[in-house]
Amino acid sequence: MKLLKFRIYPLMSPFLEIINRAQFQGILMPVKVLALVTINEHQPRALASYLKATGPLLEAVGAKIVQRFTVSEAVVGKKPAQSVMIVDYPNREAVGLVFGSQIYQDIIPIRDTAFIDYHVSVVADGDAATSENVLGN
Repeated sequence: MKLLKFRIYPLMSPFLEIINRAQFQGILMPVKVLALVTINEHQPRALASYLKATGPLLEAVGAKIVQRFTVSEAVVGKKPAQSVMIVDYPNREAVGLVFGSQIYQDIIPIRDTAFIDYHVSVVADGDAATSENVLGN
């Protein structure tokens, strides 16, 4: 079994321990997360601060942004967001670790300044019929 390799960041050891334990136990069930966001173009410093904080969080749990899209137009209804991103996480626990971490909780005010709209959901894979909202702040 191949273990994920991570750069170590301060305060990240709890993430690494849980991910490595999950890998050892063979319970990695990948999860896809859908992010619908609209950047506040008047707040580039807030966006830079947010990305600086969240990049290491994603890396620490083995998450990776795999696709990015710009929403060009709405066909029915209003445009939901400016951008759509698909993020792969190694398991559902890793999603909770990122969004439930004290590091993430501390940057919520920055996130709320950096983005006009920010919605993140776990999306069902294959024939699973439900999706779960993971961030309601």
